[in-house]
Amino acid sequence: MIKTDYSILYLLIIIPAAVLIAYLLYRRADIPKGRKKLLITLRSISVFLILFLLLFPVFSFLSEQKSAPVNIFLIDNSKSLTLDGRDSILNEIADKLYSRTGNGIEFRYYLFSNGLIKVHNAGEQIEFTETDNNYTDFSRTLSELRDRTVKENISGITFISDGIANKGNDISLNPKAFGYYFNYIRTGDTTQKKDIAIADVLYNKNSYIESKTPVIVRIKSYGITKKVKLNLSEDGIAKDNAEIELNSNSIDYEIKFEITSFTEGIKKYQLEVQTEAGEITDINNHRIFYIRYIPNSFNIAVISAGPSSDYAFLKHQIKKISNFKPQFFTQKTGSEFYEGGKPDLKEISCVIISGYPTEHSNPEIVYTIKEEIERYRLPVFFFAGANTDYAKLKQLENSLPFTIENTTPLETETPLKSILLNEETGKKFSGIKNIDDFPAVFYPRGVFAMKPQSNIYLVNINSDPVFYIMSTGTQTSAAFCAYGIYRWRLNPGDYDYDNALKDILTGTVTTISDYEKNKKISIELSQNEFSPYEKINITVRLNPSYTGGEDSLNLRIYNDKFDRTLKTGKTGEREYSASEVLTEKGDYYIDAYLYNSPFISAQERFTVDINRSEFLTTKPDENFLKRLAENTDGQDFTDAGISDIITELEHQAETRISETQSFKNIYLNYSWLYLISIVFLLALEWFIRKRSFLP
Repeated sequence: MIKTDYSILYLLIIIPAAVLIAYLLYRRADIPKGRKKLLITLRSISVFLILFLLLFPVFSFLSEQKSAPVNIFLIDNSKSLTLDGRDSILNEIADKLYSRTGNGIEFRYYLFSNGLIKVHNAGEQIEFTETDNNYTDFSRTLSELRDRTVKENISGITFISDGIANKGNDISLNPKAFGYYFNYIRTGDTTQKKDIAIADVLYNKNSYIESKTPVIVRIKSYGITKKVKLNLSEDGIAKDNAEIELNSNSIDYEIKFEITSFTEGIKKYQLEVQTEAGEITDINNHRIFYIRYIPNSFNIAVISAGPSSDYAFLKHQIKKISNFKPQFFTQKTGSEFYEGGKPDLKEISCVIISGYPTEHSNPEIVYTIKEEIERYRLPVFFFAGANTDYAKLKQLENSLPFTIENTTPLETETPLKSILLNEETGKKFSGIKNIDDFPAVFYPRGVFAMKPQSNIYLVNINSDPVFYIMSTGTQTSAAFCAYGIYRWRLNPGDYDYDNALKDILTGTVTTISDYEKNKKISIELSQNEFSPYEKINITVRLNPSYTGGEDSLNLRIYNDKFDRTLKTGKTGEREYSASEVLTEKGDYYIDAYLYNSPFISAQERFTVDINRSEFLTTKPDENFLKRLAENTDGQDFTDAGISDIITELEHQAETRISETQSFKNIYLNYSWLYLISIVFLLALEWFIRKRSFLP
C-alpha cells in the first residue's frame, strides 16, 4: 500500500508530464526506432520517480511479529537466607537453572530483598554481604518489577525464597491483576528450629531524669526448657538483669525493667539474653535501643482570674514543686496583671489556666493567649473557677479537652470519686485514691462536653467527668472542671490534701508536656541499629516553636574515627531529609543545626552493627507464596526436579505466545534503495545515449 500527503489524483498529472518531458527530449533524435522507445521509457520512469518524491510517498505493508514469553526468577537475597544453610540451597538451585534453557521461552534472573536489587547474570555466585538486604518486601518487589517490565510478555514469576516477609503490605496484593503465573521454590524446611529471640522492646524514647522509666521486653522461645538470664546494660555498664523460666510448651514471655538516670543525655541500652547450644542463630539474642533523658523541670505559665482561695492553694502547691519553674500572671484589671507585663508563651512548656477569663477580661488579651497557645502547640491544664466567663473561654476551645455547651452554668455541690487506675497512672496520681473522703467541691453543671480520646480520673456524684486528660496525635490538654478545692485544707481530716493536689499537678504536667515539641529542631531515624551498607534515612523537622525564617539545615555524623557533614534537601514544609551509607561498625552521633544559627541544634544517636529485623523470624513460611501460586494456577516447585520445572514453565509459556500484526512504513524520500533505482535508470540511459552517439 502506498500513501502520500497529497491526493492520489496528482499522479494523473505526474505520469503524462514525465512521458511528455521524455518524448520532447528524444523526438528529433536520429537513432533506430526501437532504441528511441527504450530511451524515452527510461527517461519517463526516472522523471516520474523524481517527481513522485514531491508527493512525500510512504510505502506501507503489514508485518506479523511473534513475541517470545519471558519467565522471571526472583531470587531472595535477604539476610534470612544465611540461616540454616539456605543460601547454599539457593545457590545450588540457581546453578542448576542457569545450565538449562526453555524451548521458546526466555529465562531472566533478578535478586530481590527490600524491593528489586539488580538483574543477576547466569553463573554468578549470589552474595549476601556488603549490600542493603535487611528486609524482605514482596509487594514492593512485585510493584517495581511490573513497572520495569510493563511492555514485555511475561509468562510467569518464579520465586526462590524462604518466604519470610517482614516489610510491606503483602495482603493487599491481588495476584490475578498481574495476569501471569506465580510459582515458587522454597529454600529451607518449615520446621521451627531451636531459638530464643528478643522479639520486641517497648519503652519511651524520651524520659525525665530521676524518674523511673518502664522497659517491657518481649521474648520468643522455641524448643527450650531452661532458666536463662536476660541482661540489661547502659553504655556498656551492667544495669539490671532478670531470670526467665523457659518452657518448650510456651513461646511468648514478657519481662519488665524500671531504669533511672540522674544525668541528661542520650543513653545506649543493650539487652542480651543468654545463648543456648543448638540455637539456629544468636543474632536475635541481642537488641540495642536509646533513651533520651531530659530535664525534669518545666517552664509553667499560670494565668489566673485574680486572687481567690482556690488560686492561693494552687499557687502555694505550684511553688512547692521543685521541678516547676512558674511564671504567674494574676489578673488585676481587664488588661493588667499584678506581676506586670502580659503572658509571653514562647518558651513555656505548659499553660495552667485558673478560672480565667472572667467577665472583665480584655477580649484582645484572651485572643492573644489563644493565638500563642495554638502557634506553639502548647498543652493547657484548665481549672474551673466560680467567676469563669465561659463565653470568652470558648475562644480557647480548640486547645481544651472539652467543648462548651452552655455559658450559664448551674452550680452543684458534690463530692468527688476516683476512677480505678492502672499501675502506671496509679503511681502518677496516687494522692487521689482516697479523694472520696475529701470535702465536697462545686461543679458547674451543664457546661462541659468532654472530647473523645480522654482518660477520666475523677468524677462527681452523678458520674460526670471532673478531672480528665485528653491526648491525640496533635494535641494534649487536661481539665479540672470543679472549684472550691480550698475546702480541702480548711477542713482537716484523715486525708492528705497537700499530696493530692501535688500529684494532680505533677502527674498532669508530665503527661501532657512534650519536651521534643518545644525544641526548635527534631531528628527522626527509622530505627536504632543499622547494618553496614544499609541506607540510613534521616528526617529533620523545624518545630513550630522555631519562628525564624527559612534556613538551610546541616547534618553532622561522627564518632571518634569518623566525621562527615551532609547537606539536607527540603522535602516538605519545615521538613528536611538526607541519607547516608556507613560501612564501619560503631556508635554514631548525628547533630542537626541551622546553617546560620549553629546554637539551634538537635542530637540523636544510633549504632551501625547488625539490623536484626531479618532474624526475628527464623522459620521459613510459604503461606504468602502458596497463596500467590494457588490464585494464579501456579506451581510449588520446592520438591520438583529441574527437568520438571522447565517442562511446566514451557507449558505455562504456551498460553503466552502472542502474534502481533502491525504496519511497517518505508518513507521513499529517505530510502537509499529508491535513490539507487533513480541513479541506475539515469546511468543506463546515459550509457545507451553514448552507444548511440548522442550528446
